[in-house]
Amino acid sequence: MIITGQIVLDQDMPGAKVVFSALSGANQTTPITTKYYSFLKDSPVTFSQIYKGTLSWAVPADATLSDNWNILIEVFDGTTRLQSITSGKFTVTDELTVFFGVNQNSFNLGEALEVSGTILNTRGEPVEGTADISIDEKDSGAVKVDTVTIENGYLSYTYPFEKTDPSGTYSVEISIRDTDGNVGEAKTAGLKVSGELEMTCELQDTSIAPEELTSLIGTLKNIHGTVLEDVPVYALVTDPLAETTLSYTTRTDANGNFAFDFSVPSMATPGEYEIEVTANDSAGNVGQCTRAFEIGSEKAVSVKLSTDNTWYYTGDTMNITLTTENTGNLDLVGSLKVYVDGTDLVETKGFDIQVGKKSTTQASWKVSGTAGNHTINVVTEVAGSKIDESMPKSFSIVERPTPPKAFKLGWKGIALILVILAILAVLYFKKKDIKDFFWHREFKKKFHK
Repeated sequence: MIITGQIVLDQDMPGAKVVFSALSGANQTTPITTKYYSFLKDSPVTFSQIYKGTLSWAVPADATLSDNWNILIEVFDGTTRLQSITSGKFTVTDELTVFFGVNQNSFNLGEALEVSGTILNTRGEPVEGTADISIDEKDSGAVKVDTVTIENGYLSYTYPFEKTDPSGTYSVEISIRDTDGNVGEAKTAGLKVSGELEMTCELQDTSIAPEELTSLIGTLKNIHGTVLEDVPVYALVTDPLAETTLSYTTRTDANGNFAFDFSVPSMATPGEYEIEVTANDSAGNVGQCTRAFEIGSEKAVSVKLSTDNTWYYTGDTMNITLTTENTGNLDLVGSLKVYVDGTDLVETKGFDIQVGKKSTTQASWKVSGTAGNHTINVVTEVAGSKIDESMPKSFSIVERPTPPKAFKLGWKGIALILVILAILAVLYFKKKDIKDFFWHREFKKKFHK
């Protein structure tokens, strides 16, 4: 403390004793210095003239802390006090002035808390000393306690929040002691630390059919609303029975966006499904989003019809094989109706088939109808409603040929045969005469011209 002022006596006083003291409100008197000075009447004399330099007082460490201190200056002639001067009141304190702050009020894991400040004494001068820093979470208590050095009144400290640090509301407390034993305290509260990322996501459709392709799009940001690039994103699709899970993986783009194209199998159980999307950054922060969608009932079968031939005579038996596969997501009970030329119902067979299963049914038809080309197909019905119809299969009906009539001889036929046989007999027995006749005829033609 610098002490300034002046003394004026109303008389000459050579060799006067001047006593400087500090006086507390509790009547604690602390000597500062004693000097001798020869005063001239009515001549002002400054404290520095008396002290022969700048008069100051170093407040002792054991000084009473009070706001009721005075500086007392007394002038003596021997033991007689000639004059007494009392300064205005001042305060003796061991408190330091602390100015400090933090870099931001909210943090994701992996981000650094930066504490900085200035520490001054009561004269506004920077101090040297140490600072104990405690970083506390409201429910969990102290997360980090550390000590740093204060140099030239400047405080600086950095703490990166780790994966193991709890999310919650934090405070920072600072306790300071300078090299002279003065202390200072400061606290800031209401800091938010969170391991959660901000994720938004939307489904293209909330009701889809099995095997129908749909999309989910979303955006990932940190606690400050800054988009996050190249962060892995995972999606899990769970069915109503929580038995089947489909997984997908992607990464955010430069704008923090991500997208999944997905579908559920053809035999997916009807009901409400969930797609749960999760993103984990390298610091341990997590973003999540869940959306629901509906898979409706799908009655679907595939029926193949085959026959044992491609053409038949009227009256033949056509053997028919019906191969049925349940390609929907419901167990089905129904009927297979076989039609000729699209209109003539020739056979009906029942079926009971579970999801994803196949069955083979044998049927037959006694071929009838006009000769020519015809078609045969099968219609699948469930609860009286048609759910499938096969492509028509071509076949031909051929007329059965008429068998030849048996040969029967009447009396005329028998007579004709007898005549023919008689002629043949005559010719046989007269064959020499006939031969001689034709020989003489040819001889005459040759030699009697």
